[in-house]
Amino acid sequence: MAFYQDAAKVLDQLDLKQGSLKGLVLGHNLGQKGGPGGPRGNDPANKKRLLALVCETLRYKAVLHEVIDQSRLLVDEKKLNRNLAAVLCHDLLFGKGIGAAGKWKPLITKHQTRLRAELVKYKVRHGIKNNADLVPREIREMAVLPRYVRVNTNKTTLEAMIAHFTRSGFHQVEGMPAEKKAFALDAHIPNLLVFSASSGMDWFRSPLVAEGQLILQDKASCMPAYVLQPPPEAHVMDGCAAPGNKTSHASALMGNTGRIFAFDQDARRCKTLEFMTQRAGCTNITTHHQSFFDADPQDPQYAQVTHILLDPSCSGSGIHEGEGGAQDAAGRVAELATFQRDILLHAMKFSAVTHISYSTCSIHDAENEDVVAAVLAANADFECAPMPVLNDWSRRGHDRYPFGRHVVRCMPEDATNGFFVALFKRKTV
Repeated sequence: MAFYQDAAKVLDQLDLKQGSLKGLVLGHNLGQKGGPGGPRGNDPANKKRLLALVCETLRYKAVLHEVIDQSRLLVDEKKLNRNLAAVLCHDLLFGKGIGAAGKWKPLITKHQTRLRAELVKYKVRHGIKNNADLVPREIREMAVLPRYVRVNTNKTTLEAMIAHFTRSGFHQVEGMPAEKKAFALDAHIPNLLVFSASSGMDWFRSPLVAEGQLILQDKASCMPAYVLQPPPEAHVMDGCAAPGNKTSHASALMGNTGRIFAFDQDARRCKTLEFMTQRAGCTNITTHHQSFFDADPQDPQYAQVTHILLDPSCSGSGIHEGEGGAQDAAGRVAELATFQRDILLHAMKFSAVTHISYSTCSIHDAENEDVVAAVLAANADFECAPMPVLNDWSRRGHDRYPFGRHVVRCMPEDATNGFFVALFKRKTV
């Protein structure tokens, strides 16, 4: 089984600064079976399992590396690389044991006595008794976000889902649910349910998720489509659409009417986009395997496009599993900011466009307010407009920008990932 090799490859890519953790897991084609976009590669449960193993390996990274070095595992087993050894040792030492792993399982388990002994020695050296205390304190103290579940109104209703969870033993509360069997309606995003992180639900195995009636989507990620407010029968573009959660949200807001042109230039991500939007029952979405920059503003098929959704590549600094440290170096952020500015300016070339929502999962000014300011300076036909919704959202942009009160920022203190949203509107003549 290639699962552990998949996890090791994601860790290799993180070491090489080739993307954010979630982006790499999303774009990863699990194993080789089925080819790119095949069943294994698109299965959210498999992607969730891969993400969980990589995240947990990173949490225990320091101790795993020291145990591997002290046991001389890589000296004795030259076929192993460090990251493959780390994911295998994680499951041996901290998980429920190594699963199906082909030749790698016996290779690791024959060293298990030595590996466990080195773990005990590590604990003694550092005065640690419990495995949980092996995780650095700054990681343990990171905010635990609630689970947000968007009701997909293309397939069901909010009332039906509330009734379902009530029958299942949950009870509805006001505010942020703290109890295991409680849920709430989100205070800002319609059709968004909020559950405690300790609800005990295995969401990635839920039939309602598998059927597309429920969509697992962070609250902040729901804001771009909600802010854009595409009306029924509108023609809409999603310039950076994969994996498709924001695209399907726009479809639901439009009542599954009109047309949405969804773009992604990566073949694997495009397959994921198709899978996710088809599962969500979106009949108004046309997927384009191409860069949004290659969409010609003069093409007649886009002549009626009035709303554009843009969530371009960013540093991922607003997600605590995202790119951090060296990966957020000034040079990389500046390069991303140039791309973000250029894609916004391209969107403004479509003659009928009146509204563009711009979002990032970054906390850097350079990718957020600075990009907005640069775009406004380059195109006087648009303004950063007050949003028609989220008027009671308190966290806004920086006051030093004239449009600061018109944009939205999110932070873990708001029970969301770090996020930024701005709405551009064409000025009336």
